[in-house]
Amino acid sequence: MKRFELSLLMGLCLCLALTLAAGEFHLAAGEVREQTLRLHIRANSDSQRDQSLKLLVRDAVAGRVEQLLQGCGSRESAGEILRGALPELAELASSTLAGAGCTEGVQLTLGDSWFPTRQYESGAALPAGEYRSLIIEIGSGQGRNWWCVLYPGVCIGASSGEPLDEYSDSAKTVVTGFGEYRVGFLLEEFCRWIAEAYRSSAS
Repeated sequence: MKRFELSLLMGLCLCLALTLAAGEFHLAAGEVREQTLRLHIRANSDSQRDQSLKLLVRDAVAGRVEQLLQGCGSRESAGEILRGALPELAELASSTLAGAGCTEGVQLTLGDSWFPTRQYESGAALPAGEYRSLIIEIGSGQGRNWWCVLYPGVCIGASSGEPLDEYSDSAKTVVTGFGEYRVGFLLEEFCRWIAEAYRSSAS
């Protein structure tokens, strides 16, 4: 076995051991991911214009989504509402871009997307992992991304510290306890990196 592969294998074993040791955190982190719906906007490029267009689309779509999800009681129902509203939201994004003189296409999908650990200004944080997401890709989608929580809390609420009462108690503890669970957040990202490196070396 090559030295690099051996190192990766040892890293995987370490991840497994640490994950088992931090089982309670990882169970609760899994609940966070299962109870959260996010918005992920991929800009066409990193130019100032494309980044500004991304924010215009964000404001238009987030405002409409807030109206659509009022009174929504679960991620599943929020997802069903958004899936049915995809044509409307796509038209809204397109018209917003057209109104700003942009001819780039825009594509909306509802699916799973991976996010790194995210800490908000309020001190709340979300662990890294796969989340159900409304994904908006403008043009080539190669620019800096922007993301937020659509459910629970909608984008503004997630960054301003409004209570996320729709989370279960164990999930809420992880979201609001970033300092306490900092090692767990970092461990999840480290284990993902090790696993991807191992898959790459094996292929």
